[in-house]
Amino acid sequence: MTTPFENSPTIVKEGQEIGQGLIVGVAEEIGLTTVYRVDTGAAVQVMDSMVEDNLNKKKDENGNPVFTRTKPPYEPQEGVLTCPLHEDHDDRAQYTEMGLPFCTKRGLHSPYEQENHMRRRHPTAHSIIQANEERQRSSLDDEFKRSMISRSAGVQTVGEIPHQEVCKLCGEVSEHMNEKVARMNMARHVKQFHPEKEDE
Repeated sequence: MTTPFENSPTIVKEGQEIGQGLIVGVAEEIGLTTVYRVDTGAAVQVMDSMVEDNLNKKKDENGNPVFTRTKPPYEPQEGVLTCPLHEDHDDRAQYTEMGLPFCTKRGLHSPYEQENHMRRRHPTAHSIIQANEERQRSSLDDEFKRSMISRSAGVQTVGEIPHQEVCKLCGEVSEHMNEKVARMNMARHVKQFHPEKEDE
C-alpha cells in the first residue's frame, strides 16, 4: 500500500518543478535519488527518471548547475523569509483584516521561493493579495494623474508650494503652481505697470 512520507526531503514527480513538495509515495516503490542544491546544500529526492534532466538542464541565473550528486561540504542554511501569511510577516495585520488564513511556513530563501509557496499552497489568498496590490497601484496611478492635471491647471494640492515671481521694481508677487505661468503673469505686470523698464 502506498503511504505518504513523513519528515522526508522534498519528492518531485516527473514533469513537475523541484521544490513543489509533492508527496509521491514510498521511495522503494518509485525509485528516488538524492541530489543537493548547490546554493543551500539542501537534500532533494528526485525520481530516478528525472535525475539527469535536473542535473543537466536546471541552471541558475549565472548558468551554473542548481543541483549536484555530491553533498556540499556545508550544512543547509535555513532561509530567513516567512510565508506572507505567517503571523510574523510585516503585512499580517492587513491580511487579517482581509480575512486571509494563517500559515506557519518559515525558512524560505528568496522572494521567488516565497512566491512559489504562495501560488502552490495558498492559490486563493495569493490571487486576493495580487488583486488588492493591483487596486492599490491603480489608485496611486490615478492620484498621480490627478496631481499632474492639477499642476498644469495651476491648482494647488495639499502640501505643495506655488512658484513665486517677485517684481524687482515694486515688490509685486506673482504666484502660480505652474512656473511658466507665474513668469508670464509677471511679464504682463511689468509691461502694464512699468512700461518704461520693459525694454531695458
